[in-house]
Amino acid sequence: MTGVEEKLQAARKVVCSRVDGLPEFGIVLGSGLGGLGKRIEDAVVIPYEDIPGIPKVGVSGHSGQLLVGNLGGRRVACLSGRAHFYEGHPIQDVVFGVRLLQSLGAKGVLLTNAAGALNTSMVPGDLMVIDDQIHSFFGANPLRGP
Repeated sequence: MTGVEEKLQAARKVVCSRVDGLPEFGIVLGSGLGGLGKRIEDAVVIPYEDIPGIPKVGVSGHSGQLLVGNLGGRRVACLSGRAHFYEGHPIQDVVFGVRLLQSLGAKGVLLTNAAGALNTSMVPGDLMVIDDQIHSFFGANPLRGP
């Protein structure tokens, strides 16, 4: 068993000991979207500090909590905030939360974030699809660092 697998097993054990019913869907909330967590019904809130393997969040507005409950009639697990590669975290730590959601049973995951645009017809709150990044997974990202 690898170190990542051991951390996942330990994290899953903590979460399963606190919740009844595993999620069928996962959500990762980025900047400005933490309010969605308040809409999760019967939510069990687990601070990241209590979950082995999840890195500390460093971006303002990210609460650093896992919420498990019901949203729109479906059982969900919601990561409220996350660590970022550009903060200097190793990529295996950045993706740990999504791996945890999958290990808990999530069949799909919605990733959200706050993003800017050069398109002047877009206004705050518009939805967009990001289909490219600045080499963030290959170590050549000029934005990486604290």
